[in-house]
Amino acid sequence: MKRLTKKTVRIALLLCLSGLLILLASFFSVDFDITKLSTVAFETNTQEINEAFTDIAIETKTADISFVLWEEEGCKVVCREEAWMKHTATVQNGTLMISVTDTRKWYDHIGMSFGDAELTIYLPKTQYGELEIKSDTGAVEVPEVFDFETATVETDTGDVDWQAAVARDLTIETDTGAVNVDTDNLEKLEVKTSTGDVSVNSVRNALTVSVETNTGATRLNNIRCRIFAVKSDTGEIRVKDTVAGFNGTVISQTGGVTLENSDAVESLYIKTDTGDVTGTLLSGKQFQTETDTGNIDVPATNGAPCVITTNTGDIKI
Repeated sequence: MKRLTKKTVRIALLLCLSGLLILLASFFSVDFDITKLSTVAFETNTQEINEAFTDIAIETKTADISFVLWEEEGCKVVCREEAWMKHTATVQNGTLMISVTDTRKWYDHIGMSFGDAELTIYLPKTQYGELEIKSDTGAVEVPEVFDFETATVETDTGDVDWQAAVARDLTIETDTGAVNVDTDNLEKLEVKTSTGDVSVNSVRNALTVSVETNTGATRLNNIRCRIFAVKSDTGEIRVKDTVAGFNGTVISQTGGVTLENSDAVESLYIKTDTGDVTGTLLSGKQFQTETDTGNIDVPATNGAPCVITTNTGDIKI
């Protein structure tokens, strides 16, 4: 039995050594430029759009999406794409529709790729109606120069960086991608993630700001709204320089909650299981606190109701 084990180990070591020699030979053959080992070839295609449109709908898989304002009258869509994942851009019923056709076989998913597919939309004006984006792994970036009536972004793993103004609703949903919203003009914001971190900054005069995540951390900073609501399972929650004209709600399972120079004029409700609740408020409150094993340290003040409950976490305001 021992001889068989030794023989098996020798064979395994020889196979590993052979693989290493093949890898080194591959590096030598491309002068150690590993990008030359890519099994995916990209090509750049440009599509000119001359018809007028007010809405935009994009559906892609792996391409990163970005928008650029340019001074020409028409629109153009520049695609850095794989040969078997072609994008098409057409105008239908006043909507610029960009979609991808995936002709890959199962074996096309096996290989190495250096660099990402890219989808760049050059727009001739700043204001549009509805924007709808659906992506699998591609990142989405919308700069502040643009203005939309409503917008919806859905991704699986792609990050979302949103800076454009939205007259009404902005909805962002992603699984593992991070979300950053930095705009001072929107009416309603709703963000949902699984593990991706969420950062919302500089929102002004919004009716509602709502963030829901499982394990991702949440940051609200410099927000003025009527209602804010944050819900998380294990992610940390930090609310800084944020004021709700009506009420604020923060619910967490095991993640800690930190308030810094923040407030809710009518009522503030915070609930955790094991996470601590700490911070500073901008006005006195009528505190109602409850904990099973944690310590409580809040000032004896009057004002709007502030309810803080936790099981094992400490409370210090």
